[in-house]
Amino acid sequence: MEKTLSDVKLTDAWGIGERLSFRLNELGIKTLNGLKHYPVQNLMQSLGKMGYYLWANVNGIEINQLKTPSEVEGPKSIGHSYCIPHKTTDLKYLRSVLMKLCEKTGKRLRKKSLEARGISAGFSYVSGGGRNKNMKTIEYIFDTPSIYRYADAMLFSKPLEDRVRMLAISVNSFTPITNQLSFFSDTIKKKNLTRALDKINDIYGDFTIASGQMFGTQKAAQDRIGFRKVEL
Repeated sequence: MEKTLSDVKLTDAWGIGERLSFRLNELGIKTLNGLKHYPVQNLMQSLGKMGYYLWANVNGIEINQLKTPSEVEGPKSIGHSYCIPHKTTDLKYLRSVLMKLCEKTGKRLRKKSLEARGISAGFSYVSGGGRNKNMKTIEYIFDTPSIYRYADAMLFSKPLEDRVRMLAISVNSFTPITNQLSFFSDTIKKKNLTRALDKINDIYGDFTIASGQMFGTQKAAQDRIGFRKVEL
């Protein structure tokens, strides 16, 4: 097999044309056997995901099951921001929008079967500046009320200095969801209830069941107006 691969030109392999063959030659790879034994990390640095696919293919690894390191690690943060159409200092309205941002963020977090141990929240004033805070949470957060509780304390524990034009929230420091909790804890019940609500909203539409605090934001905070999804 090794001799066969040494005798086969790179361009005889599926997916390798003249241009790609030239780039491989520049790396010192002249044959498929050379490609097979070339350090995959160096291929990734030079060719990105394509280098990973080429190396996996010649090594007999199933391509459709292959993921790059960044894909395996997943996102570093998940969040949403919203540019407010009517700039305001109305805390009741701002908190209702914040709750909606937390719900959208939390739902995406749960869809990825993750919990978060970090949170970032911020807003911008119409006159410039604003308030931005980051913190590590005491416990892993999973449900919308928990995300909101931290975000609200970070943003609105002090009086506003001007009208707010933009709100943003994101969570980070992820770990896979676990149910390894204290026997006396009600967190497992909370997680199961949250998952059940997500399923209902998936079937009947977002916010079919939602916190009363979001009442009145249906038209004022629609995705097509200004929500921005963040996933890094």
